[in-house]
Amino acid sequence: MKLLIGVALLALVLQRVDVSALSGLTLEKPWLTLALALALVVIVLKALRWQSVLRTYFGHRLPYRRSLKVLFIGQAFSLLTPSRAGDFVRAGYVQPAIGLRKALLSVAIGSLMDGVILLSGGGIAIIVFSEVARSLRLSGTHGAVALLLGFLLIVVLALAWNSSPGAKARAILKELLDIMARPLRGRSFLPAGYQWLLTFVCWVLTTLASYASARALGLHVEYLPFALLLMLQSVLLLLPITVLGLGIREGTSYALYPLVGIPRELTVPAVWLATFFLSVVPALIGAGFYLLDGAIRQDIQKQRPRSRTLSEEASPEAGWAGP
Repeated sequence: MKLLIGVALLALVLQRVDVSALSGLTLEKPWLTLALALALVVIVLKALRWQSVLRTYFGHRLPYRRSLKVLFIGQAFSLLTPSRAGDFVRAGYVQPAIGLRKALLSVAIGSLMDGVILLSGGGIAIIVFSEVARSLRLSGTHGAVALLLGFLLIVVLALAWNSSPGAKARAILKELLDIMARPLRGRSFLPAGYQWLLTFVCWVLTTLASYASARALGLHVEYLPFALLLMLQSVLLLLPITVLGLGIREGTSYALYPLVGIPRELTVPAVWLATFFLSVVPALIGAGFYLLDGAIRQDIQKQRPRSRTLSEEASPEAGWAGP
């Protein structure tokens, strides 16, 4: 059902795109190179964060090269399947060493950090956007659109929070926060600070990669308002509306990008170019690692996590192993 909704939204947006306006586009190679480099650095830093999470909270020392390869391979699985299969690939790879529950928690901690940064950024964007809109001499309607999107997001999150799945999510969140707080109770602030710093830098580099993709199309836009719009869009993409953001990504771009001067006919190319660098290129590299590295492929094929929630997993509570 979600896939059908996404396809319908995508078709609706594509019908409104003027294909003839795309024929004269010339890509600027320096910006393309920058977008590619930034996208790859994001994966490199996320591999460092996952390695640090495994060592800090679960006492597992995964070699960095393995961490990087598994993360790239996870990108390939996430791109090719209608779910976050890449997360299960990562969890399955470390499951023999630390158990399924801790393996899933190691992935969930990174997702929680990403979510906190996105939600914080989205909140800041909603508050600041009206002032930025005025500085750009945009109409007051544009600020109202941002506020409306924020209000709808709050309503949806509140409804989800009070649902039965929301209760399970709260239990998992409580456990995650407890695990993440243990180093702080032991006055070991450096590992946690390092992981949060990597998360923030990854988000900044992701917005810069998207910005470079837009500039590669010859779009002369300011970074700050563009980054604010990406904050709003990223928060909306956290909602389980479509598969992998299909449709909703293009739809929100079609509505939001013109607010900073990007023509509607170029919104979809800008989104797809950024998606190519941030998702498709890492997935292609991951597919190469999977096909060429027989040892890591065998390890992944042997370990496939069962479809169970963290609250249902019967293994002992995950503990903090120290820095």
